[in-house]
Amino acid sequence: MFNTKIVEEELGRIVPNLSVKWKAETISTNLELLDTSKSAVSGWKILIADMQTGGKGRHQRTWVSPKGGLYFSIRLNLKKSASPITLVPLVVGLAVREGIQNCHPEENDQLNLLLKWPNDILSNGNKLAGILCESMEDKESWQIVAGIGINIEPLPLEIRYKFPYSPTSLYEEGDAEWEREQLVVQIVTSLQKFLQDWETNPERIREQWWATSGIREKNLYVRTATEVVSGIAKGLTEDGGLLIDSGDKITTIHSAEGIEEHNG
Repeated sequence: MFNTKIVEEELGRIVPNLSVKWKAETISTNLELLDTSKSAVSGWKILIADMQTGGKGRHQRTWVSPKGGLYFSIRLNLKKSASPITLVPLVVGLAVREGIQNCHPEENDQLNLLLKWPNDILSNGNKLAGILCESMEDKESWQIVAGIGINIEPLPLEIRYKFPYSPTSLYEEGDAEWEREQLVVQIVTSLQKFLQDWETNPERIREQWWATSGIREKNLYVRTATEVVSGIAKGLTEDGGLLIDSGDKITTIHSAEGIEEHNG
């Protein structure tokens, strides 16, 4: 069971009109909240599930969500502003990283959390968490649903070997006891703070994300839908695109199907 009361009491002080719900199982927390985003309901809404049977990541990839992890989505109502909405996935990444760190600050050196463009959180180079942001808009606001998946317990062997990357978990990387309720509280608290920066000072978001990136100045292979771009990661554009310096030209990446570090 997940104690929604703890989350509502702690976050209710800083997030008005907050709704928190838990399900033992759902097809997709993002899918459920996207359905509610079509209504005129105000406030932030959080849905947590013990497991998802049809979770999806970027490019409709399967989001493996067995029991033992934290899977939740947040529906945000954001007023339209001059800040690019495409920075919001980076905002969520910053919030997930900081929220995990704030649960157990003594574990920070051991966890060594870094961000991978555009939507992964790495611990000692291995994938610990993923993010998927989906959006709808009307004349005055954006409805954003941010899906977050964090591996708390190690993934079963029959699952982890299916990935093209090395997954990890909080219990594999750290020695602390992890409570899902406190992870949600800390992540959402950080999210509110970073969203204020997004609205008033988007440059600060870009600077903080780049400072905590695991790909900064790394030699990368970036696979897009149409080509493979090879070069050094040099920074972010105003709207959050990734800049790759190939020597003879700089390419801006807005969507990638895969990013790999090239050690040659």
